[in-house]
Amino acid sequence: MLRIENLTVVYFGVISVLHGVSLNAESEAITALLGGNGSGKSTLMRAISGILPIYEGEIQEGEITLNDVRLNKMKAVDITKKMRLTYLMEGRPVFEYLNMTENLKAAASCRWDAEVPRDIESVLEYFPPLKDRLKMQAGYLSGGEQQMLCVGMALMTNPKFMLLDEPSLGLAPMMVEEIFRIIRRIKDERNIGILLSEQNAMVALKIAQHGYVMDNGRVVMDDTAQELLNNADIQEAYLGGSEDKEKNYSEAKRYKRRKRWLG
Repeated sequence: MLRIENLTVVYFGVISVLHGVSLNAESEAITALLGGNGSGKSTLMRAISGILPIYEGEIQEGEITLNDVRLNKMKAVDITKKMRLTYLMEGRPVFEYLNMTENLKAAASCRWDAEVPRDIESVLEYFPPLKDRLKMQAGYLSGGEQQMLCVGMALMTNPKFMLLDEPSLGLAPMMVEEIFRIIRRIKDERNIGILLSEQNAMVALKIAQHGYVMDNGRVVMDDTAQELLNNADIQEAYLGGSEDKEKNYSEAKRYKRRKRWLG
């Protein structure tokens, strides 16, 4: 289990971003982390993965553990190598001037072994469209193909736990559905725990088992994914309204003002 307890994070020593965040993400399950821009999702991912210092961030209070091993103060490379936790950042980070095969091999450099060629073939089984693009420079791939490559690169690190930050960002709806279908398949077949940060609450909750909602650096709600999908507050804030078509605009406006989950 990935466990975060009372986590407080600041940037540049003065800008407070996370305020006592606590959550649990089970191994071999998908946990959705929902919230809009500025809610603190990416900062939480950076803190877990150990790259927070790169952004001049610092954990002031709290604890992060994975399978009862404390990640605080561990170097990012050790979190990846020893704890087998991999963070896939938003924005489709690929090596644009390397071809697809070179990108996959570069991602495997943290664990280079005799199984790398086999794992490349495994990635291509998850993403058949990439088979015809192996020698193409990654910068010339479509957005969807780049996102497939990024997920494949994350798999090349041989993870037991993955942090996925906004994998749907900038993708067409059909491609989003395909990417999330494969993410669920990866979890099922490889027994990988996944913490999935998303603004697209609908697609995230459809494949997750549990979900947390963040707002202004705090966790304001958590429940099973199905309960969150059925929750009127979540429907109004993230899913474009409930199925009750008679609900008028003033009710929605009043909801957004008072944030019922904080009451």
